[in-house]
Amino acid sequence: MSHSTLLRIEQGRLEPGASDLLHLALAYDLPPEWALDAVEAARLGVEPVSGTLEEIVVRGEDHWKRGEFAGAIGWA
Repeated sequence: MSHSTLLRIEQGRLEPGASDLLHLALAYDLPPEWALDAVEAARLGVEPVSGTLEEIVVRGEDHWKRGEFAGAIGWA
């Protein structure tokens, strides 16, 4: 991956593909499964989480209670 591609991804100006995610995982010493999880989350339409840890846990539990298991796992 070129430096310019990496820079655009990190700046949020370029959406990385699956192979780019794998390269990023390896570059940042993350397990390769991280890239697969990110692709699967995108396929399911799971939005990235934000907030405090307490807020994230509450939102995940809310999804779980409603039977929205993909959303619950996404918040987890």
